[in-house]
Amino acid sequence: MEIPGEVDCKVWGDKIGLQQILANILSNALKFTPEGGAVTVQLRRTQGTAIVMVKDTGRGMSPDFLPLAFKEFAQEKSSHSENGGMGLGLAISKHLVEQHNGSISAESEGRDRGSTFKVELPLIGSVRVGVLTASEEI
Repeated sequence: MEIPGEVDCKVWGDKIGLQQILANILSNALKFTPEGGAVTVQLRRTQGTAIVMVKDTGRGMSPDFLPLAFKEFAQEKSSHSENGGMGLGLAISKHLVEQHNGSISAESEGRDRGSTFKVELPLIGSVRVGVLTASEEI
């Protein structure tokens, strides 16, 4: 894990939903990375955004599959053994990230070249939550 010691990345969110997002991405990274490979988790903060990146040295994805990676039941055919999943984890993660006003993306340089998943979530104070103050017009 690569997490800067003094990074302050507080986000508004549902604890269980945020855990589900990370669990889905990490379980895929571990599932598709062979023994001896590596999975790295990075946390960064930019202006108004917390970024979690999960990088693996595993199976990767073909360029044709990348646009489909977050679709329900999407699974890339391969010569590797079946992964046992239903193709819902990334679709669920995308839905949950969007419910938190964030974004999720996937990158891969191709088959057997690993994957990188990036989740961006707004930091507390950088997003207007549906609350009006007495001085605001309705």
